[in-house]
Amino acid sequence: MENLKMSIHKLRIVRVERFMSVVVVLRNYELIFHFLNGRKEEELEEETKGEPSFLQYYGKKDTKFSDLKLKEVPGWLSRRNKSPVAFGRALSRGYWRWGHKYYFPRNAGVAPLLQAVILTSFVSYLVNYSKISHHKNRKYHW
Repeated sequence: MENLKMSIHKLRIVRVERFMSVVVVLRNYELIFHFLNGRKEEELEEETKGEPSFLQYYGKKDTKFSDLKLKEVPGWLSRRNKSPVAFGRALSRGYWRWGHKYYFPRNAGVAPLLQAVILTSFVSYLVNYSKISHHKNRKYHW
């Protein structure tokens, strides 16, 4: 890996290294991976005005879904990128948004653990639904 940048950013050592098309940012013992997708790192920094963040979308701004009128919804949906790569990017942004809100803070509490337990319970219920649906309370079990 080639060291591209060493700087001090708000008393934090930030080191950016590039390996193939992945930029790795080391900040306060936290690894942040950013895929360049054919863009140069300088272009990315100009777009993001600093270090890249997974918490925001750097594409062209569009009207929020909550601000749409009913007749504008089909046009809004047609402008969405529906490729698997775009879906993966949206999931990644959602994961990092959730992580920075619930998991990464110092005083995070038990919220992420409870959310993981509830999610695991829900997924196991969905997986086993065909097996447990036969055990419904009925008057006659023929």
